[in-house]
Amino acid sequence: MTDRNLCTSKLLGGACLLAGVFAQSAFAQAWVPGKDHGSFSLSYRQAKSTKLTDSHGAKDNFGEIITRSLHLGMDYGLTDRLAVSATLPYTSNRYRGDDPHDPRTLPFANDQRFIDDGRFHNAWSDWNFTLRYQWLTKPFLVTPFIGYGRPTHDYTFWAHAAPGTDQWSWQTGVHIGGWLPPPAQKFFWQAGYTYSFMQPLDHRRVNHGAVSLSMGYAAPRFDVRVQLDHQNSYGDTINLPKDFFNPDGSPNLGNIYYHDQLAAARYTKISVGFDYQLSDHYQLTLSLGRSFAAANTHYWDYETSVGISRSF
Repeated sequence: MTDRNLCTSKLLGGACLLAGVFAQSAFAQAWVPGKDHGSFSLSYRQAKSTKLTDSHGAKDNFGEIITRSLHLGMDYGLTDRLAVSATLPYTSNRYRGDDPHDPRTLPFANDQRFIDDGRFHNAWSDWNFTLRYQWLTKPFLVTPFIGYGRPTHDYTFWAHAAPGTDQWSWQTGVHIGGWLPPPAQKFFWQAGYTYSFMQPLDHRRVNHGAVSLSMGYAAPRFDVRVQLDHQNSYGDTINLPKDFFNPDGSPNLGNIYYHDQLAAARYTKISVGFDYQLSDHYQLTLSLGRSFAAANTHYWDYETSVGISRSF
């Protein structure tokens, strides 16, 4: 019997911690891998956006952003209930259009480079470290977590092709999940909430709250799932593009410069994922998603990823 089949049989009895089953898929967050077990993963992700949204969700064509990234990941069980995970992405992004962010046009000194020149620009982005504790296993899994993310270096953030927002953050939240009762015992579900405390910029802080809901079906060697993600922003937010200007009509340079960090960004995304167990230790993961609704942020035409993980 493979690790996957063994774990699935225990799950039906309510005792398995999913070691090596869903590996590094998004579904695995409510589960921990078990003491001295875990996985390493490598995934490639690509996304495209051709529209920006204002505070009412109206879309405006502004050009084209292509983001590409490689994600290195690790998940390890310190005990049967406590797990640690880490991720590190390497990005390659490009913007083509008539609205580039050119820091040389700003009337104040800044250390930003012009990268919206139609070419791909490569950079390490933000590493992330997370601890999660499986507090309950019955009647369903309850797994609180804390995390910390930090930029790998001071990179350009005032650009459509930026690798990130160049902010540290603390995250806290909880994931819950489980399996439906017989006769639907092959269907699993998960829900989670994450609140991110973001680094203040320009003497202002804008935090983010995110909800995720997923439902899937598990067969002996594969699983398929549908997931819905929603994020909202809280704090001293700004609305685009009206807050780019002061009451007298002059440009608000602080809001313009830090708009990606301070925007009241809201979005809803939907995605479909597929995991296939290649062998006892290797798993292939595929996913495809897109924006369903958005405001004060980019509307993504598609987001796709493919990855492989090795459990141990």
